[in-house]
Amino acid sequence: MAEPCGTAHDPPDHINLEEMTQNAHKLLQEAILKSNNLPRDLSRKLYASHRHFRNATDQLSNNTIVLSNYLINHDYPKQTKFKNGEIENNLEKLMDINNDELDKVKLKIEKVKNGDKHTNEQIFNKPIVNPVKTFRRNNTFSLLPDSNTVMPQLNFKDKIDNTYSLWKPIITYKPNNIQPLQFQLEVDDDGNGIGYTHPYQIELDLYEPPKHFMEEDDQPLQFPPPIESTQFTYVDTMEKLQNLLNALNLVNEIAVDLEHHSYYSYQGYTCLVQISIQNQDFVIDALKLREHLHLLNESFTNPKKLKVFHGACNDIRWLQRDFGVYVVGMFDTYEASLVLNFKGKKLLDLLKRFCNVETDKRYQTADWQVRPLPSEMILYARMDTHYLIYIWREMKKLLLRDPNRMNLRQVFENSKRICLYKYMKPEFRQCSYLELYNRSNKILNSRQLAAFKLLFKWRDNQARSADRSVEYIMNNSILFKLSEELPSDTETALRCCQGATPTLKNHLVMILPILISCRDLPLEPTLYHTPASIMSALEHVEQENQSETLHAFSSDVTKQEEPLTILAPYVPTAETIASIASTLAQNIYRRGFLPPYERYKYYRNLLRKEYFGKLLNYIQDQSSDQPAQSNKEDAACKVNSEPFLQLKMNNSTTNDNGEGPSCSGIRKQQANVTEN
Repeated sequence: MAEPCGTAHDPPDHINLEEMTQNAHKLLQEAILKSNNLPRDLSRKLYASHRHFRNATDQLSNNTIVLSNYLINHDYPKQTKFKNGEIENNLEKLMDINNDELDKVKLKIEKVKNGDKHTNEQIFNKPIVNPVKTFRRNNTFSLLPDSNTVMPQLNFKDKIDNTYSLWKPIITYKPNNIQPLQFQLEVDDDGNGIGYTHPYQIELDLYEPPKHFMEEDDQPLQFPPPIESTQFTYVDTMEKLQNLLNALNLVNEIAVDLEHHSYYSYQGYTCLVQISIQNQDFVIDALKLREHLHLLNESFTNPKKLKVFHGACNDIRWLQRDFGVYVVGMFDTYEASLVLNFKGKKLLDLLKRFCNVETDKRYQTADWQVRPLPSEMILYARMDTHYLIYIWREMKKLLLRDPNRMNLRQVFENSKRICLYKYMKPEFRQCSYLELYNRSNKILNSRQLAAFKLLFKWRDNQARSADRSVEYIMNNSILFKLSEELPSDTETALRCCQGATPTLKNHLVMILPILISCRDLPLEPTLYHTPASIMSALEHVEQENQSETLHAFSSDVTKQEEPLTILAPYVPTAETIASIASTLAQNIYRRGFLPPYERYKYYRNLLRKEYFGKLLNYIQDQSSDQPAQSNKEDAACKVNSEPFLQLKMNNSTTNDNGEGPSCSGIRKQQANVTEN
């Protein structure tokens, strides 16, 4: 009788890892299906009112906690243990543990790929903490990449530039051009450079889809053959690339997609380019042929050839950044799904709708830099373009049902707008940390927010230096944990870094001084502490108020014969008020508290608008009875007073400097005229 696979009689080398993985995946799917059938929301509340249901769920929860703690008993400290009733904390701990375990597995795989063939139990149980070198740059330490981590960008012939300088297009020649290749620096209102002009701006502005793409097909396109029986070429040599270019010259419709990697790179890089034409699929190894893929410009910028993408916003930018490739003449099936108002707009939805093909999206976030690529990943990559030309033809039929054919033209216009996108380097601003902070549901005090800001900037600097993603250096969960806990010793900091990469754990010595310095900052009272997101919005309003008010009070303005409205204090426009209200609605009310003085400053502008609107109407009504100069001085006097304060009346009819009637004197004269 044959023994089952994986029993104690089998040597460790004969364990079928693939079969074990498949069985585990099957059990996990069954568990998810069963959990999805449990009552939820109102139904769960109804069930929870029954004692037997409560006892069963409580026992199940307790069993899950006990089993989970048993699994992590030897590898994690007691502080990491799961606790009953703490759902959010348990989920965070689970995510950290999963990240840590995945890092361990990835590190061991990379060790084997780099020549370490020992895969026995002793090797896999070794601790993963390895020393990581540092170098000093501008008096600050920076991280160097782990020696065990694969970095394909080290073999790129073009130099990776992660500095703050502007990204300049790398295209060196311009096929299918109307205007010769030239670059012009674009500047903002202050004269600061913000980027370079699009090399194919003129060509895209003048682009019109060929007539046969805007009309019904003479003959319907046959349904594509199964992907297994379609001719396929993996392009990893110059000879194969040239054959692909020759094939593209013979067709008018090209389906395109890209696979990207960004975890081990600050800006990311393209790993694969998938191209499909009728009855042929190609997958280009973009890591190996990176410096030669600019040759695709011959077909990709040809306005007579239609390039079919799905969700091309990122693909267009990546083509520019990595290869200097641009697209003229594109149809984006995602934009078409928006115009057609489809309920499902993803590619898998379109494949199911038009081709009745089910797709497995488990490789959507796979590591596409792995070489050689497994056959399953290649099959997944081909699926993204194999049916795309057929889908575009079917969507064109639906779009042409519009009698004016404006829907089809709208899709082409939207696609052309996407082709005009330009790649820009990731930008870091002093307030960049607020974007992440505002998206979270956390409220940090003054010390914690200072630590969060400093760690955010430190993380970005290290990611640029090491050419790693910011998530690799320090994920957001750890960033918030360190900011909240503000540990003062290595042991406490390590507990906050569960799930972190070995690189971060070995460089806590660089982070601890930042955290310790923030602990000594003065702590603002929690009740009156205004979150930084609110302060930034209010500071913007105050600066706008000050600049406009100073302009209104300037001597040059008061001497000009201008309408009286220029002498009134600054009143924001309706658009400005709506913008401020929207910002405060998103950031302030979600925080739950706004100090009274800040609330007063916000509503003061609304009071000014109402008060001075009435004041100016009154002055205009009295202008026929009073001299124009007196009206101007009266309005100028009212400028210096708050709208909700009673204006002080004087008995004198002259100013202190004796230059003429005072504001109060004019009022007194007006009162006498009214009484008479």
